[in-house]
Amino acid sequence: MLKDNLEKRIKKSKLVAVLRYESPEPLTEVIRATVAGGINVIEVTMTVPNAADLIRQTADEFSDDKVLLGAGTVMSPEVAKAAVDAGAKFCVAPHFDQATVTYCNEQNIFVCPGAFTATEAQHAASSGADAIKIFPANIGGPQYIKDLLGPLPDLKIMVTGGVDLVTAPQFLKSGAIAVGVGGALFNRKMIETKDWAGITDNARSLVACVADCEGRG
Repeated sequence: MLKDNLEKRIKKSKLVAVLRYESPEPLTEVIRATVAGGINVIEVTMTVPNAADLIRQTADEFSDDKVLLGAGTVMSPEVAKAAVDAGAKFCVAPHFDQATVTYCNEQNIFVCPGAFTATEAQHAASSGADAIKIFPANIGGPQYIKDLLGPLPDLKIMVTGGVDLVTAPQFLKSGAIAVGVGGALFNRKMIETKDWAGITDNARSLVACVADCEGRG
């Protein structure tokens, strides 16, 4: 899959479901519920035990045209390789690591390392990153994204950290190409009570709240 197509799909979705939990078992149902609610870009964080197996299982269940599957918290080239071998098409990290970015570029994998300051973001972009993850985004809020893009208009920014129904459209209108959502999608109680329908409802609400956002790029 060409990187241009990956970027277009992420921009079109506007939402990236970020899945982090201490056990992989319930996340299969979380993914199904999320996709049923209309979010089709899924990021499985590599901090989930046996995350590669979950990615592989999800890749087997959903075709590439149905779900764009990626990995989060990709801290090294070795972790990136495990994710890519399992079926991940994009890699996200909370930090910048040149070796990881280089590996992803060699494998034609969309890579989005983390940054926060203007210097960090521009360095990552000029070092081969396809987009920059501004994290934690809730510290600066939507205005911070708008301020960053003032002098650095070519940055492609994704945000995660505290994104909810209110801030998701605000971040997009401030110039982010997509937002990562976790807590706004599901929580521990929903998993413990197997409230998959509630997760689907949350996904639908998130899709609805960003529907009128034009996006950027």
